[in-house]
Amino acid sequence: MYTKEQTRKLQVVTKKLLKEPGSINELRDALRFHEHRYYVLNEPLISDFEYDQLYKYLEKIEQENPEIITPDSPTQRVG
Repeated sequence: MYTKEQTRKLQVVTKKLLKEPGSINELRDALRFHEHRYYVLNEPLISDFEYDQLYKYLEKIEQENPEIITPDSPTQRVG
């Protein structure tokens, strides 16, 4: 599903997001990528704690700005 270049780019974005806020789209893309690595490939690249940090940050942003919530956001999926 992800090319080597996409994987590399999303790893860089993830490292950046764990240090400082980024765009909502970067955050959603990174979360989707890590969900795929974890659930589909069973090859996670970040810890559960790091994933949870990103997810909670997305939840916070969406709670503060409900107009930006999209149906495909990782927070809108039934788990």
